[in-house]
Amino acid sequence: MKKAKKGVYAATITPINGNGEPDLDALIGYCQEIVATGCGVAPLGTTGEAAALPFAFRMLVPDALAKAKVAADSVILGAGSPSVGDAIAIGKAALAAGYSNLLVLPPYYTKDPSEDGIYDYYARLIDAIRDDRLNLYLYHIPQVTAVPITLSLVKRLREKFGRLVAGIKDSSGSFESAKSYVGDEDFDVYPSSEATLSDALKAGCSGVISGSTNISASLAHKVFQARGSEREALQERLSDFRTTIQKFPLIPAVKQIHAWRKNDVGWLRMLSPLRNLSDEQSSALKQEMARLGMIGVSRDAA
Repeated sequence: MKKAKKGVYAATITPINGNGEPDLDALIGYCQEIVATGCGVAPLGTTGEAAALPFAFRMLVPDALAKAKVAADSVILGAGSPSVGDAIAIGKAALAAGYSNLLVLPPYYTKDPSEDGIYDYYARLIDAIRDDRLNLYLYHIPQVTAVPITLSLVKRLREKFGRLVAGIKDSSGSFESAKSYVGDEDFDVYPSSEATLSDALKAGCSGVISGSTNISASLAHKVFQARGSEREALQERLSDFRTTIQKFPLIPAVKQIHAWRKNDVGWLRMLSPLRNLSDEQSSALKQEMARLGMIGVSRDAA
C-alpha cells in the first residue's frame, strides 16, 4: 500500500439521501469525480460531517472505495473518534480494504487532556492496528476539538513509531502553525487553506487538504503542478476564490455550489444541526461564484 501522494486533497462532502441518511453510492461516485481531476480525497472528515455520521456507515466506506477502484494513494480516510475503539475499528477496516492513509483527530470530547493522555490515545491506535503499512496523519484543528497537536507530541510519536506517523493536517487557520511542523523529509504537512498553497509548497509543505477544494479542485491542482510566474498567476485566482468562500459557512456553501453545478437540490441536504444558507447568503454566494467562474462551468474549466 502506498503512502498518500503529495498534492491537493478535497475534504469531501457527504451526500445525504431523502430519508436523511448518508448515501454511500453517491459518496463513492463523488470521490471518483474528484480523483478524476488529479486531486485526492479525504472523506469522513470535518467537511464530510463525520462526527454526525453513523459509525456503521463509516465502516462501509473503505470497502466501497476499494470496489470502485479508487486509488489508495489518492485517499486519506478520516478515522478519528472520541472512542479509541471506534477509531481502531475504522482503521482496521481501512487497512483490510487496502487504504493505509488515515487522518485521525485527537480524542476531542474530553477537554484539556494531558499530552501524555493524547499520546496514549495515538499509541493505543497504532499498537491495536498492528500493521506496518499504516500511514497515520495527525489532525490539528484546535478551534473545533480544543485539543491541540503540539510539536512535542509529534516528536514523541515520531520517536516511538517512526514513519508510521506520516504527517499532519493543520486546520488551525494559521499558516505559521502549519510551517512549524515542517522538518523531517518523510513527514508530510498539509495546511487547510488553498489560499496559501503556493507559499506552502515553497515552505516544504506537501500540498493542501481543504473543504473548499471540493469546488476549486481543478484550479488548485493546476497551482500544484505549475511553476514560476504561471503558478503565481493561478494562485492569485485560487486565493481570490478561497478568501471569498470563507466569508460564508463552509459546508453549506460548498454543498450549495455543488447543487448549482449539478442542478440537483439533493446536494443541499445536511445532517443536523447544520442548516442551509439563508436566501440572502445564497444570493450573495451565487453572485460571487459567478464572478469567479465557479458556477456555470465544469470543474475542469474552473
